[in-house]
Amino acid sequence: MFTQARIIAWQYGYACLAHGSFTRDLDLLLVPWADRHVPEAGGVVGRIADVCGLKVQAGSPSDKPHGRRAWSLLLPGFTEVRWVDVSAFQPSPDQ
Repeated sequence: MFTQARIIAWQYGYACLAHGSFTRDLDLLLVPWADRHVPEAGGVVGRIADVCGLKVQAGSPSDKPHGRRAWSLLLPGFTEVRWVDVSAFQPSPDQ
Protein backbone atom coordinates (compact mmCIF):
# COMPACT_ATOMS: atom_id res chain seq x y z
CA MET A 1 0.00 0.00 0.00
CA PHE A 2 2.83 2.41 0.76
CA THR A 3 4.27 2.06 -2.74
CA GLN A 4 0.89 2.74 -4.33
CA ALA A 5 0.24 5.70 -2.01
CA ARG A 6 3.69 7.15 -2.71
CA ILE A 7 3.20 6.97 -6.49
CA ILE A 8 -0.28 8.49 -6.34
CA ALA A 9 0.90 11.29 -4.05
CA TRP A 10 3.76 12.07 -6.43
CA GLN A 11 1.33 12.25 -9.37
CA TYR A 12 -0.67 14.90 -7.49
CA GLY A 13 2.34 16.94 -6.35
CA TYR A 14 2.75 15.55 -2.83
CA ALA A 15 5.50 13.67 -1.04
CA CYS A 16 4.28 10.62 0.90
CA LEU A 17 6.18 9.48 3.97
CA ALA A 18 5.60 6.50 6.24
CA HIS A 19 6.01 6.87 9.99
CA GLY A 20 4.89 5.27 13.23
CA SER A 21 5.22 1.86 14.79
CA PHE A 22 3.88 -0.18 11.82
CA THR A 23 2.12 -2.54 14.22
CA ARG A 24 -1.68 -2.23 13.92
CA ASP A 25 -1.80 0.58 11.41
CA LEU A 26 0.17 2.26 8.68
CA ASP A 27 0.70 5.98 9.24
CA LEU A 28 1.24 8.09 6.14
CA LEU A 29 2.05 11.78 5.89
CA LEU A 30 1.32 13.81 2.75
CA VAL A 31 3.27 17.03 2.21
CA PRO A 32 2.74 19.43 -0.72
CA TRP A 33 5.97 19.14 -2.68
CA ALA A 34 5.66 20.40 -6.22
CA ASP A 35 4.41 23.67 -7.66
CA ARG A 36 1.76 21.71 -9.55
CA HIS A 37 0.18 20.09 -6.46
CA VAL A 38 -3.56 19.50 -6.11
CA PRO A 39 -4.82 22.16 -3.69
CA GLU A 40 -7.14 19.85 -1.73
CA ALA A 41 -5.39 16.88 -0.09
CA GLY A 42 -8.71 15.12 0.51
CA GLY A 43 -8.91 14.28 -3.18
CA VAL A 44 -5.47 12.67 -3.04
CA VAL A 45 -6.51 10.65 0.02
CA GLY A 46 -9.65 9.48 -1.80
CA ARG A 47 -7.60 8.39 -4.81
CA ILE A 48 -5.20 6.45 -2.57
CA ALA A 49 -8.18 4.70 -0.97
CA ASP A 50 -9.65 3.78 -4.37
CA VAL A 51 -6.43 2.38 -5.78
CA CYS A 52 -5.61 0.42 -2.61
CA GLY A 53 -9.12 -1.01 -2.23
CA LEU A 54 -9.73 0.87 1.03
CA LYS A 55 -12.71 2.85 2.30
CA VAL A 56 -12.40 6.35 3.72
CA GLN A 57 -13.98 6.33 7.18
CA ALA A 58 -17.24 8.26 7.24
CA GLY A 59 -17.27 11.79 8.56
CA SER A 60 -15.08 14.82 8.20
CA PRO A 61 -11.31 14.62 8.47
CA SER A 62 -9.85 15.42 11.89
CA ASP A 63 -8.02 18.69 12.44
CA LYS A 64 -4.49 18.19 13.75
CA PRO A 65 -1.71 20.51 14.96
CA HIS A 66 0.11 22.73 12.46
CA GLY A 67 -2.79 22.79 10.02
CA ARG A 68 -2.77 19.09 9.24
CA ARG A 69 -5.93 17.13 8.50
CA ALA A 70 -6.25 13.38 9.06
CA TRP A 71 -8.30 10.58 7.54
CA SER A 72 -8.58 6.88 8.43
CA LEU A 73 -8.73 4.40 5.58
CA LEU A 74 -10.33 1.08 6.42
CA LEU A 75 -9.37 -2.27 4.95
CA PRO A 76 -12.20 -4.39 3.53
CA GLY A 77 -13.67 -7.08 5.69
CA PHE A 78 -15.67 -6.91 8.88
CA THR A 79 -13.02 -8.66 10.97
CA GLU A 80 -10.05 -6.59 9.79
CA VAL A 81 -8.49 -4.74 12.73
CA ARG A 82 -5.81 -2.84 10.83
CA TRP A 83 -6.14 0.47 9.01
CA VAL A 84 -4.22 3.25 7.30
CA ASP A 85 -4.06 6.72 8.87
CA VAL A 86 -3.27 9.52 6.44
CA SER A 87 -2.32 12.96 7.71
CA ALA A 88 -1.83 15.79 5.23
CA PHE A 89 -0.49 19.29 5.35
CA GLN A 90 -2.73 21.56 3.35
CA PRO A 91 -0.98 23.77 0.80
CA SER A 92 -0.90 27.44 1.67
CA PRO A 93 -3.73 29.38 -0.06
CA ASP A 94 -1.32 31.60 -1.98
CA GLN A 95 0.18 28.71 -3.93
